[in-house]
Amino acid sequence: MTSVPSELYQHNYNQFSSTSMKNLDNTEEIISNKTQRELGIIEKLCSTYGFVYCCHRDGRYFFHFSEYKNDITQAKIGDVVEFEIIIDKRKQKPVAINIIPVSSEIIGENRVEGTIAVVARQQLLNNGFDEINFIPDGKVTYVKKGETYFLPYDITDLQDSSISIKVGDQVTFNVGQDRRTNQFFARNIELIKNINSPIATIKRYRGVISTMKDSFGFIEREDALKEIFFHITEFGPNIATNIIQPGVEVEFDIQDRHNKEVAINIVILPKGTVQFDEIDKTPYIGRILQTLQNKPKKSNETLTGRLLYDTIDNKMSELSFGERDRCGLYTLLENDIVQFVIAKDKRDGMMRATQISLLDQSFLKSKEHREMSITICDEENNLQRPDRLITKLKSINFDENKRQKLIIVRQPRNADEKSKGFTSIRIERAPGVLIKNQQ
Repeated sequence: MTSVPSELYQHNYNQFSSTSMKNLDNTEEIISNKTQRELGIIEKLCSTYGFVYCCHRDGRYFFHFSEYKNDITQAKIGDVVEFEIIIDKRKQKPVAINIIPVSSEIIGENRVEGTIAVVARQQLLNNGFDEINFIPDGKVTYVKKGETYFLPYDITDLQDSSISIKVGDQVTFNVGQDRRTNQFFARNIELIKNINSPIATIKRYRGVISTMKDSFGFIEREDALKEIFFHITEFGPNIATNIIQPGVEVEFDIQDRHNKEVAINIVILPKGTVQFDEIDKTPYIGRILQTLQNKPKKSNETLTGRLLYDTIDNKMSELSFGERDRCGLYTLLENDIVQFVIAKDKRDGMMRATQISLLDQSFLKSKEHREMSITICDEENNLQRPDRLITKLKSINFDENKRQKLIIVRQPRNADEKSKGFTSIRIERAPGVLIKNQQ
C-alpha cells in the first residue's frame, strides 16, 4: 500500500501553504471557497509575461509579471507557484493572478519508525529543478494500524550519507508529500538499529546467473531447485555491465515484490564458491545410450542424454547427463565409450553423470568414416573450402603448443531429414604438427 494516513501529519506547514492537510480532506469547505487557489509550475517566461501549467488539472494559463508577488527576476522555469484563476473580460479567457512562489513539498513533523526494504542506489540529478515524475529506487516500509506502507526515498534523504545502510535496518523518518503529484516520500532518514546487531540477522542466498536479457535476468539458486528474477541495477553502480553474464556466481538477498520473489543487493563471488553438486571422484566407464537432443520435448528438460555403466556391485545402471556435463565441445554419438564421474544434486538428491570425456575405444569399435589432416593457419589468405562444409564447420580455436587432430563425422542416416552432409565435429589430441605461416 502506498497511501499514507493523514494522522501522520501536523497541521502547521510553511507560510506558503494555503490549505492545511485537514482542509484537503474536507471537500465541502473547498467547494464553498469563493476563490480556490491552484498549484502550478512556471512553464514559460517571456519579456513581460509568462505561462503556468496547472498540476492537478489540464490547464495552461497566461499571467503578467505584475501578478507575480515576489521578485520576478528570481523566478525561473520549473518553479512551483500558487495562483488564482479569473476570466479576462476583454478576451474572455482564463488567466492566472495573485501568483506566489511556494515549496513543492509538504513535510510532516511526526517521526515514524520503519525498516529499509530496498537500499537506494540512484540519486536525483539536479538539472535546474526537480523532475516531477522521478520516483527514487529506495524503499522504506512501516506498519500503521495493521496496514503495511512502502515509501520511496533516495540517497539524499539520509541524514548521514556516510553511514552504510542495509535491507532490514531500522530507521526513523519524516513523511513528505509532493504537492504537484500527491506522491509520498520518506525524508530525513536516521538509522537507529543496524542488522549487524545480534538481534536482527538476515539470511544471504547464493546462486549462478543462468540467463541474461537486456537489463534483467535469472539466477539459479543454490538452496532450491528454481530460478529467481533480478534487475541489473541490484549489482550497484560500481559493477561493469559486461561482467554480469551467465555463469557468474553471486550472493543476494530475497525480497517479495507484488507477491513474487526477486533478488536484491547482489554481490559477485569468486568462481567455485557456489556448489550445486556433491561429486564422487571415482571414475566410471560407460556407453552412450541416448544422445543430447537439440530440441527437447519439454522446455525445462535439460538432462536429455543417457548412458549405461557397470556399478560397483556389477549391476548395469543408467544415468542422465546434460550439455554442460561434457569435458569438451565434441559430439557424443550412440554407443560411444566414455569416462565420467557421478554428481549428486544437493537440492533434490538427483544423480547424474558429469565430467564426461570421450575415450579412444569409441573410434576402435565404431565403423564411422574419419578424415585426418594437418591444419594450416594463414592469416592473410583464407583457404577455399567446399561449399557443403563452409556453413557446417564450427569455429574452433587450436592451441599451437598442443598436437591435435580434427575428425569430421558424417551425419547418420535418417537422424535429421532436413540436414545433410557433415554436421558432427570431434576434436582430440593426436600426434601431428600444427603449422603456422610465418610472415
